Amino acid sequence: RDVDIPMLPVTHGAHYTKVHILLYTIIMVITSVLPFVIGMSNILYLLTALALGAGFMYWALVWLEPDATPYLWESRLKLRFSTTNRHDHIWVFDAPKFLGSSFRVTSRAGYQKIDDANYFGVGNRTVADPDETKNQFRLQEFRSEIYVRQDLARNVYVGIGAAVSSTDVSARDASLLVKEAPLGIEGGGGLLTLLYAGYDSRDHNVVPTRGLLTELYLKQSSPATSTYGFVGLGAVQQAYYSPTPWLVFAQRLMFEDLSGEVPFYELGRIGGSSNFPGLGGVFSQRGFAEQRFIGARKLLSNTELRGYFPPVWRDLIVGLGLFGDVSRVLDPGELDFWNDLHPAGGVEVSIGWGKLFMFRMDYAVSDEGGLFYIEGRHLF
Repeated sequence: RDVDIPMLPVTHGAHYTKVHILLYTIIMVITSVLPFVIGMSNILYLLTALALGAGFMYWALVWLEPDATPYLWESRLKLRFSTTNRHDHIWVFDAPKFLGSSFRVTSRAGYQKIDDANYFGVGNRTVADPDETKNQFRLQEFRSEIYVRQDLARNVYVGIGAAVSSTDVSARDASLLVKEAPLGIEGGGGLLTLLYAGYDSRDHNVVPTRGLLTELYLKQSSPATSTYGFVGLGAVQQAYYSPTPWLVFAQRLMFEDLSGEVPFYELGRIGGSSNFPGLGGVFSQRGFAEQRFIGARKLLSNTELRGYFPPVWRDLIVGLGLFGDVSRVLDPGELDFWNDLHPAGGVEVSIGWGKLFMFRMDYAVSDEGGLFYIEGRHLF
């Protein structure tokens, strides 16, 4: 400025310059891998280019907003294998202030290959067969999702989303799935679109201690772009209250109503911009087998009392909690929310580093027995 040289930080400001540093870095990384794409170089060159490019990308993002809250961006990869040939892998990218804007961009890509997926029938009063193999089938699914949310004034937001999926289903002749032959037994796929709006006053996205999240959503699968056509309306509310710095009361309520040609594997999902298998399992109704109760109209309640001990070492924090989960599947036209509920309760131990990394261990008990879970982060 003093010598009148028109440098970008002087003419357009620091933030504008940082955004362009990030854009130029993205272009550089794409260009650097072209020699491998067109066959001019080998895999060693590609790995070197990607490693160096990752370093440039990291610093470009850090410089863009070094003190971002809760974080500038997050990338998580979870790989899960089991001795029963269960593959459940997911990659998540989340940027609460994408490129320094008021837009939040969240992307997920997942792959499931489960040889012992559950099908107990549709409805609230299904019975588990003593021969568990009759309630099992083979599921293979690819699913990719992207959500773009814009934060408006006073914690209000609106958003749009899309999910592309491909589902393959196979089952033994003696299984319940083959016997009942619900819609979707032949698999399917296509495009699911989502519109949502809400209010979010949580003090932190990963480990909230106070505030409120309320979201309403509308999702649609059109016969023009999918195997099946259906629509769904839903609502989510999460509330957090902290009477002391070491104690948090957390409550989540969810309701969803689907109509149209809904395949059975979509009856076993619940949620809008954040969706997961349910009802039953580590993400929804603990104490019951995964997708124990499925249906077009679902109600879910999770209540947790979370306590945190002083840091054990540096930012290492151990937590202990109690929880109660209740769920219900409603038949078409049914308005009785209170009878035939499925309750469960248990204890939770969490171990976290600061507020950005955490995993939890839950033990839940219901009238169908006790189940132990290990998962990253709190349930909600």
